[in-house]
Amino acid sequence: MDRPDVERRDRQAALRAAAEADPGRPMCHFRPPAGWMNDPNGTIHHAGHYHLFYQHNSTAAVWGSIHWGHARSRDLVRWEHLPIALEPQRELGEDHCFSGCAWRTPEGRPVLLYSSVRGDARDFRCEQWAVLCDEELERFELWPGNPVVSREAPGQPLLGEKWRDPFVFEAYGRTFMVLAADLPDEGGRPVIPLFESPGDGSPLKWQFRGLLHVAPAAEARYLECPNVVALANRHLLILSPHGPVEYRLGRFDPDGPGLQAEAEGRVDHGTDFYATNLFTGDPGRSPALVGWVRGWSTDRGWNGVLSLPRVLEVGTDGELRQHPLPALSSLRGHEWSRADEWRLENRSELVGLVGVPSLEVDVWLTPVDCARCGLRLRGVRTGRTLVEATISGNGRSLELGGVAFETAWAAGVGGTRRLHLFWDRTVAELFVDGGRDVCTRVMEAAGGEAAEVEVFAEGGVATVQRLDAWELKAIW
Repeated sequence: MDRPDVERRDRQAALRAAAEADPGRPMCHFRPPAGWMNDPNGTIHHAGHYHLFYQHNSTAAVWGSIHWGHARSRDLVRWEHLPIALEPQRELGEDHCFSGCAWRTPEGRPVLLYSSVRGDARDFRCEQWAVLCDEELERFELWPGNPVVSREAPGQPLLGEKWRDPFVFEAYGRTFMVLAADLPDEGGRPVIPLFESPGDGSPLKWQFRGLLHVAPAAEARYLECPNVVALANRHLLILSPHGPVEYRLGRFDPDGPGLQAEAEGRVDHGTDFYATNLFTGDPGRSPALVGWVRGWSTDRGWNGVLSLPRVLEVGTDGELRQHPLPALSSLRGHEWSRADEWRLENRSELVGLVGVPSLEVDVWLTPVDCARCGLRLRGVRTGRTLVEATISGNGRSLELGGVAFETAWAAGVGGTRRLHLFWDRTVAELFVDGGRDVCTRVMEAAGGEAAEVEVFAEGGVATVQRLDAWELKAIW
């Protein structure tokens, strides 16, 4: 074995040892064996497995030397690690393999599309490359016709050199691709260009169709990792604009002016959730959304996990709904439940589960006449607050771990709110009122301390209509 290979193996072994010894490392969320992880890529259901690829640095817990890690799952809950799929082709001048997607040729052969990058994090340029896969998704071969699409083709506006993150979707029996891009001739204005695969829908040839979305001038931010999917006779566009992830939901006319939004909002109110991707193509199952969860320090041997999968729907009000994947219930262990209504007045009350590092809590709370009420997880050893989800006295504002947000459903005084919280050692994901609002928060200081569950009311009275809590078992 060459010395560089030995050094790389030793670094990976040291990272893995540090990662496995860290009590704050989530145990119910997907993560690599060790090292750095960011955007989920290449999500596809193929031959009975869900395949996940992801941005990965296996030799350090920081961004750099980006490869595509690879894993697969039968249920989107428990995962099997596979060998790294893509690594930069240095002999071709490639420095990183940035984000992308997976699709199939008309003959059914899996194809990966990704942004091939030359340069570093600040100064780089991209091309869109394709990789041909074997049936088992074990062998990967660069397509000899790369790049698959040009940013300077006749009939389309000039796109900036940092265009990236290809995502393919189907609509009206046709195959389309979107990317994150900007217009240099308009001062770098962010746009989502739309391409179509003519004829047979091959992911290896594309024609420019127009701009699916253009950022308002007053909100000009680069719109990373665009995703598009059909949802309830409309189309959902998801964007990661260097801030909380956003969505637009409306009518998509591939021959018209792009996506005409009828509803819009935030996919997640936290900034620790970013760079989404979608699992589609499994017959009878709604689209499942995943994102990169970030916010840990770089000295732990690992950095970054995948969010819990969220099933997407459209509510009766035309707004987006996100529900925890039902299969997550298979992780439930010991349960504590109370279904009778009880009253809290200027006090807190501990409930059944004690000493659990990862748990799920589902509570219905009504702020009757109080300043605020909510759900708190306390460290069993130290008594400190690990994470807290609160409801304001008027029921309209919520907060998770210091992230405050106004809710889409304003019930007014006396309205009951449902807080469905997943806590996994240092990461919290909160689903409000059946997924009308979602917030993700990394609480690194929690350190993985075992928790106990507490409900409380401050400055008056609140009532608890029901509370269910479960210990969560590890997915590994």
